[in-house]
Parts: sequence; C-alpha cells; structure tokens
Amino acid sequence: SPMRFEFSGERLKGLDSMSLTGEINRVVLNKPSDFARFEVRGYRIKDIEAARGSSMPLSLRSGIADLSITAEIRGSELDAGLKASLSKLDLTAGRVDEKNPFLKAGAEAIEGITGFGLKAAATGTVDDYSLSVTSDLDNVLMASAGKVVAEKAAVFRAKLTKEINEEAGKKLQEMRSELSALTAVKAELDSRGLLTDRLIEEITKSLPTKGFKIPGF
Repeated sequence: SPMRFEFSGERLKGLDSMSLTGEINRVVLNKPSDFARFEVRGYRIKDIEAARGSSMPLSLRSGIADLSITAEIRGSELDAGLKASLSKLDLTAGRVDEKNPFLKAGAEAIEGITGFGLKAAATGTVDDYSLSVTSDLDNVLMASAGKVVAEKAAVFRAKLTKEINEEAGKKLQEMRSELSALTAVKAELDSRGLLTDRLIEEITKSLPTKGFKIPGF
C-alpha cells in the first residue's frame, strides 16, 4: 500500500524548525511514484572555512540558512529541486597582511555580503539527469563591490578636497596679504592726493586775481 509520512519539529538545537513530508508508492513496482519535501528554517551556520590555502582565504563565522528540498520520482523520471536563502552572514576574506590593492578590495567586497539566494534543479531520469544551479550571488557581489568602490572614492574625494582647500587656502592667504598691501598703498596715495589738492587750493587762493604783473614784462 502507498505510505505517507510527516515529521516535524520546532525550536530544535541549532535551528528554528524542520519538516519532512512525502509519499512512497510502489503499488506498481516498475512504475514507482515517490515524493519527498524537506524544509529547514533558521539553521545556524557557524565556523566554516573555505579556500584556506588560496590567495583569497574565506571563512564564514556565522549565518542563518533556510532550505527547501523537493524530490519526485514518477517511473524513471526525476524532478528534484533545492532552494536556499542565506542571511545575516558574517564573512571574513583575504589575508591580514595583504598588500595587493585589488585583492584587498575584493576581500572587502566579499565581507560586505550579508546574504544571497541559491537554486538548484535536477531533471531527467534517475540514471541520467542534468543539474543546473543559479544564484543571485553575482549581483550581490557586484552591489557590494560597487559600495566598496563608492566608499573608497568618497575617501579619495574628501582627501583630495582637503588637500586642494589647504593649498588654495595658502594661495588665498598670500593674495589677501598682497591685497592688504595694495590697499595700504592706495590709501597712502589717496591721502597724498588729497594733500596735493589742498595745497593747490591754498596756492590758488593766495594768488591775486587782478593786477598781477611779472617783473620785467
């Protein structure tokens, strides 16, 4: 007879919940009809190291994973799939003493990833099936890399702006000093011009307006 089963649990050690449901049908032996679904929610990932000996060592210190796995067999046909969602990731990448700026930027981009999704599917027959895997990790990594580039660009822009302002400030101060000197010269010239005008006025007043004769003429 066909057999159905269902197992589930909540608040388990290291995860929030899990469930396993399915059916096994072997009434017709050469045409089995089996189905199973396995789901896990809130699985705690901790201390996973990858690519330890490479130029970009990677370790996952902590994270949360939700998994959903389905598998169905009808006769010899297989249809299976996996969906995974990882969140609250705490990643460390690269070497502490890394000098290569590109590897350092890459490590910072990886460490900026906090979550991504993964899908896998297996279709075909039990003996001959094809497997495909897709993920949004590329887009997540590109977004994280873009954020790193934007942050570094902002730091560079701020540093460059500060240097320009400091250099321009020095030149501006020199120009202000020169302008102050020119202003003082102008004030002195204006003062002397006013004195000259007064002197001409006094001389003009002292000259006789009538009967003025030059001796010998």
